[in-house]
This record gives sequence, C-alpha cells and structure tokens, in this order.
Amino acid sequence: MKTEQGLLRVSIAVTILLAGVGILFGILSGSFAIVFDGVYALTDAAMTVVALLVSNLIASSAAGGSKGRLVKHFTMGFWHLEPMVLGLNGILLTGAAIYALINAVGSIMEGGRPLDFDRAIIYAVVTLVITIAMAIIGTRANRTIQSDFVALDAKAWMMSAGLTSALLVAFVIGFLIQGTAHEWLSPYIDPVALALVCLVIIPIPAGTIRQAFADILLVTPPDLKSHVDRVAEAVVERHGFLSYRAYVARVGRGRQIELYFIVPEDFPAGGAWDSRPEGEKTPYVFLNHSPSALARAALDLGFVHTGEVADVEPAANLWFIEGNRDFSALVKYECRLFEGGELYEVIKAGWPHGSEDGRYIKWCLDAGPSFACYDGGKIVCASSTHLSGTMGMIYTPDEYRGKGYASSLAAFQTTEMLRRNKIAIAHIWHSNEPSRSLVKKLGFSMYSGWFGWWRMSFPN
Repeated sequence: MKTEQGLLRVSIAVTILLAGVGILFGILSGSFAIVFDGVYALTDAAMTVVALLVSNLIASSAAGGSKGRLVKHFTMGFWHLEPMVLGLNGILLTGAAIYALINAVGSIMEGGRPLDFDRAIIYAVVTLVITIAMAIIGTRANRTIQSDFVALDAKAWMMSAGLTSALLVAFVIGFLIQGTAHEWLSPYIDPVALALVCLVIIPIPAGTIRQAFADILLVTPPDLKSHVDRVAEAVVERHGFLSYRAYVARVGRGRQIELYFIVPEDFPAGGAWDSRPEGEKTPYVFLNHSPSALARAALDLGFVHTGEVADVEPAANLWFIEGNRDFSALVKYECRLFEGGELYEVIKAGWPHGSEDGRYIKWCLDAGPSFACYDGGKIVCASSTHLSGTMGMIYTPDEYRGKGYASSLAAFQTTEMLRRNKIAIAHIWHSNEPSRSLVKKLGFSMYSGWFGWWRMSFPN
C-alpha cells in the first residue's frame, strides 16, 4: 500500500465490507444510525472507486501510457477531473449526513424507536477499531504520497471513526439504563445520537468542497501568483521589458501558468535571446522547453527545423514533486547554495548543449540558484537552474562518479526548491536513465508528453 492506487483499492474493499455489515447489523438491531453508517460507507466507497479511476487515468497519462480514443479527447490530460471528483464526493457525503439528520429529528418527534443494544455495541466496537486503523494507515502513507484523494479518504475514515465512537457511547449508555428509572429514554438514544453525529460531520467536507470549486472555477492561488510575479518581475528588469501579464490557476494537482511579456516598440525581434550574427535577417523562433506539439505546429506554419534532423524528435520529460518535503537525511556530503556565476567553469564543463560561448549558462547562473557538493574542500558535483525554473545541468567529473555525490546534491537542491516554491521540477533527457532513476528515488512523478528545445527558421 505504498501507492495512491494501492491505498484506494484497500480502502474500497474495507469500506464495502463494513457497509454490508453495517446495514445487516442495523436491520437486526433496529438502529437507523447503524443503517445510516452503512449507507454512508457505501456512498464513500462509490466515490472512492471514481477517485481510483481518475487517479489511474492521471498516473497513466503522466507516464505516457494512455492510449486509445479517450486520450484523443483529453489531450491536455485528466488533471481537471480531480477537483470535480473531490467536490462531488464532499457534496454527496454532506448530503447524506443532512438527510440522516432530517430523519433523526423526525424520529425524535415520533417518540424514538426500540433498539437491541447488544448487537449495536458489538457492531460499534468492531467498526471503531477498523476505521481508526484505516485512518492512521492512510494519514501516515500520505505523508509520502501527498495525494488529495488519499487525504480525503483518510478524512472520511476519521469521520466514520468519530461517528462510530459517538454511537458506541450512546449504545453503552442505553444498555446501562435498561431496568432503571431512566429506561423510558431508551427509544430516543438512537435518533439523538444520530442527530448529534450528523451535526458534527456535516461541516467537515466543507474545506474540500471549497477548494474543489476554486480549482474548477480556476481561482488564482495567491501563493503561486506571488511566486510567478517575482519571477516575471525579475525577467522584466533583467531584459528591459515594459511589463508582463501573468495568468495562473490550480487544477487539481496540476498548475497552469501563462506569461506574456510586453516589450518596447523598438525592441529587436530576437531581443535578449537573439544570438544571430549581425546582418542575418532570416526570421526564427527558439522554442525553449516546449512541448513537441508546439514544434510540430511551427513546422505546419512553414518554419524549418534547423537541427540535425528534419522532424521534431522527443527530447526530454518533465518530472515534478510538490509539498513540504525535506530530504536532508539523504544529503551525505557537504552541499552549498550559490547565487551568481561562481560555478560557471564547472557547469560549462559538463553542459555540452549550446555552450560554445557559455552565454546560456551565464544567463542561468545569473538567474540562479545554483548548487555544489563538496568533499575534502573540493567541488565534486555541481548543478544549476534553467531559465524556465527547472532543475538541471547537474555534472560530476569522471573521477568523482559512483560515490553518491549527485544523489546528495539532488536531495539538497530538491529540498531547497521545495522550500522556495513548494514544487520542484526537473527536465531529464529521454536517454538519461541514471537521472531518471535518481528523481524516482526522491519521489518525483513524470508529467505526460515530451519536451524539447528547437530552433525553427522561416525560409526566405
């Protein structure tokens, strides 16, 4: 049960089992509260099945394994389904509790109902143990998995445990007052306990519902917008642009960011990125860190790929990790954070792509941050951050390889990027299996689709 899908499958199986037992014991004991507990569990199980299906779609899409007609209709992936499922789940659970509350009030007004407390107590004890165990398992596992689905599922188990514990207390009280002067209260035990439990659990899914609707409506997260603004403002200042426009939204576990920079009217066509010789007039576009589909669209418009191949080949995948994670325990060697060009020579030695004059590396180092791993006072491994904000350019000289320096530095850099941005992203060349294995060990997930760097020129 170390994956999101594995936890959800176990949760579904246990929930269906408890729901069936709850409905049976509720009928035998005459407790509408127990019947509601079973129905509530069935509702939760049904939504967990839907959550599992969406989770599988997202995981399959991120791994590049989705095939068939469904993917053709969802070329942007399935991230947007997550908040829909979470919102629907929260609404159904809240609706079930409100309906049960109405029935409980009606039962109280009609004089309550008789109850077999022996069977009710047995059910409550067994169910309480199972629900608490499932809540603990889900909560602990989600510290690593960081899944909204698992978080909501663990919250549902905690709600069930709270409901069951309240019922257990009520049933024990009802059992104890049998044969006493207070026995006339027995018929009211079940509906009163149910009403109180419903009043407690109705507001619990409110936060999930609110966040789900915010994602569906593309409400801008303030922290993400603030980070994008800081990056964009730095780019505007560095390259002499006039201003920028940023459009930011969160959709489930995905993030959507669009940035437009406004340049002066007399700004050169190539701007700060133009590396053409003086006098060269051929229009071109440099698609930095862009999806393959965008490069193919440029080809369809008449641009010509200026690389060594005529077609646009897959270059790299994006890997990402989110949350408040700390990998300090994996840092076995001294690692330091740098700002500026101090690591230029080391980075340049290990980054062969477009490094004839090192301009791109200088830009990246100026934008920062960069990182280095030390052993015996010497730099044995270094890495930097691309202009797109992704981790990359990690390099270990041949004589220092195989000693775990890159692993320590990757753990250090990932922790720092998560501290700054709450997300760390790495683009990894499709043939670079060591780096792919490295980020997998840290818990990175692969985003669907291929990305690359293409220079397209328009024929005269």
